[in-house]
Amino acid sequence: MSRINSRPVRVIAAPAQASSSAASTRMRRSRHADFAALLRRDEPPAPDDLLASQHDEDEQQRHDPQASLAQRIGSASQRVVAAVLRREQQMLELAHVLARHIAEFASNPAIRHAGHWEVALRIDPQRLPGTQLHLTLSPAVLLLRFDAETADTRELLLHHAGLLERELRQVLASIGEARTLELTVH
Repeated sequence: MSRINSRPVRVIAAPAQASSSAASTRMRRSRHADFAALLRRDEPPAPDDLLASQHDEDEQQRHDPQASLAQRIGSASQRVVAAVLRREQQMLELAHVLARHIAEFASNPAIRHAGHWEVALRIDPQRLPGTQLHLTLSPAVLLLRFDAETADTRELLLHHAGLLERELRQVLASIGEARTLELTVH
């Protein structure tokens, strides 16, 4: 699986003076992103591969420069797709773990026969930072309210609320717990 390496970035402000039109044109050009340079920036090759691949790349670019660009775009997009798929897999696992734990709590005989319950739980910050789950349990209803501190976490929960609800309904049905389920994100 591909890995995305992060690098620290330092932003340097452009000089405030624009004495001539040539300088202002140069400054405007420097502000535009060079996407071709980003595509050329792949992981550094091994020293042995560098000599062998340099000749092959030169030959390939002479024959078909568009194919080379397509390959670089493909390799760059492959990393993005891998990151998205990895995040989706993590959310699927998280939804399953949350559903299993909530269903175990709701189906516990001591809790089920004790009547009405209200619980506030802090979710693991490694999984959902700044999120608290408010669970209200009665003999017929299960209410879940996720309070997220950050907009990113809130958006993630809203995007995957249907998945979590489906997973929870499925787990509750498998253990014979028929309850009305309501899930909200704040």
